[in-house]
Amino acid sequence: NYFNIRFIGNKNFLNKEINKKIEELENIKKKSNKYLLIYINYSGRDDIYNAAHKYYLHNKDNKKQVKFQNFLLTKNFPDPEILVRTGGYCRLSDFLIYQMTFTELFFSKKLWPDLNKNDLKKIFNKYDLLERKFGL
Repeated sequence: NYFNIRFIGNKNFLNKEINKKIEELENIKKKSNKYLLIYINYSGRDDIYNAAHKYYLHNKDNKKQVKFQNFLLTKNFPDPEILVRTGGYCRLSDFLIYQMTFTELFFSKKLWPDLNKNDLKKIFNKYDLLERKFGL
């Protein structure tokens, strides 16, 4: 029932008070290995661009090479298994474009606030029936 909360993205446009509240939420430690990731002002292209720049700067003079993924904003989290895209759109729209390689995509015409427990159960049941091959 309890999740650790993390906000991922560029929060510079938010005022100091909101950023302070976000920091307080992120500092609450739950006895859980589950995370609720909230993406705010996030761009997959920007994430890849910034990670590539950091990767280059780090690895150009270092003998110990570090993986590219270690420079992404999502470096501490596994790639998503499921993406539910709401609002009738059938596209990723610059969201986690590097991390979505083996993510199962589900689309709903409903808007996010209108999704209910039953809608999510249907999605999870469909997901449970899938044979995931991870590119094989």
